[in-house]
Amino acid sequence: IHTMVRTRDILWIGTVGGLVRFDIRSRTFRRFRISNSDYRLNHVTALERLSDDRLLVGTRYNGLLQYSISKETFLPVALGGGEYSDGYVRSIYKDIDGLFWLGFDYQGLLAFRYNKGTCALLEHEKRLEGIDCKRIAVFLQSRDKSFWVGSNGNGLFRFDPAAGRYTAYRHAHQDPRSISQNSILSIFEDRSGNIWIGTYAGGINRIIRDQKRFEVIKNQPGNRNSLSNSTVFSVYEDSNE
Repeated sequence: IHTMVRTRDILWIGTVGGLVRFDIRSRTFRRFRISNSDYRLNHVTALERLSDDRLLVGTRYNGLLQYSISKETFLPVALGGGEYSDGYVRSIYKDIDGLFWLGFDYQGLLAFRYNKGTCALLEHEKRLEGIDCKRIAVFLQSRDKSFWVGSNGNGLFRFDPAAGRYTAYRHAHQDPRSISQNSILSIFEDRSGNIWIGTYAGGINRIIRDQKRFEVIKNQPGNRNSLSNSTVFSVYEDSNE
């Protein structure tokens, strides 16, 4: 399982074997394949809700697709160039202004608007052109409207739109205050505004902004009360304070 998104009483799940529909009321599953001839093309890596009847579906080998819930059909989304048509879509994110962001492995970031059933590609999104990385894993816009971009191997980036300034966070062996790993798997903002970063083999990091450092929580061998594993794919905050 790579990703999940909900529409009404249906939970949509992206898996290696296709798109899975889970009916919360009847507690039944149903799988939808993108291709019956090539198993690889069924690899769903990212999901985002477009409307009550449409989903954006990111894939590993088939680029970006649009799924019609009522018609049960997949259609390719034209992204304006051959390099994106079969690109590996690692993440899909809808920002505060309704702009959709795609994070590709090797093609970087792409932004577009969705309107009345069509996707209007933005030729160049200048706000994030300073991010020096093409392998994008995850994306978040925090409540202060900052953009946080996690890369696959090149660290974490933050763009402050008010100041027009970029900040790159990378692991430094000689600096214990730095981020613990440069491969970012998840970014989460809790109800208090804290930013949590899940990494590959580097545990989970919490940014201490006023001290310009990271608090790191990792697995500690032999300590049963530590994090069970130092690879953190997702972060979730429950209802308890």
